[in-house]
Amino acid sequence: MATIEGSAFQDFLQGTNAQDFIFGLGSSDVLLGNEGDDFLFGGRGGDLIVGGEGADKIFGQGGEDVILGGEGSDTIFGGAGSDYIEGGAGGDIIFGGEGTDIIDGGAGNDLMFGGGDHDVFVFSGGGGNDIVMDFQVGDLVQISSNINDTGVSSAADVAARATQVGNNTVIDLGNGDTVTLNNVDADDLQDNPDGYIVVS
Repeated sequence: MATIEGSAFQDFLQGTNAQDFIFGLGSSDVLLGNEGDDFLFGGRGGDLIVGGEGADKIFGQGGEDVILGGEGSDTIFGGAGSDYIEGGAGGDIIFGGEGTDIIDGGAGNDLMFGGGDHDVFVFSGGGGNDIVMDFQVGDLVQISSNINDTGVSSAADVAARATQVGNNTVIDLGNGDTVTLNNVDADDLQDNPDGYIVVS
């Protein structure tokens, strides 16, 4: 186990093959966890944080960060700023935090919390069964065109694949993939698909 600390300047910090505690501190840093169940803290500045293998805990903290969880079931906190967060393989738990975040759970069954502001949740083929826990007005679900060979090419196409399950809306993305929007009414989504969904 190692504790690795940066400085007030731009740092490149790389972990070991065991559990590491990596602190970026000031400026815009690059943090690489490598193997092991690591704890990575970006600190101030717009950081690039890569968890690598293992079940990592990643904290973007301040700045507009790019966070890549990598393999393993990670827990990711974007913190302040408009972050890009990609969970990678494994069942991840992702908290966007403050700012307009872009969140892509990647492969595995993920739980996603956008937090404040208007967030974008990204889904492509092979994503598994994901849940957006706090979808709110102004958020968007971004779906890959023709995801899993479903032929979808518009927000209306995706909305047609939505069903109400209890208080939640479940969208069938084909090939066993789904996205659940907690506390969202499927009728509202289908009446105003462009307010919820973008296809790219």
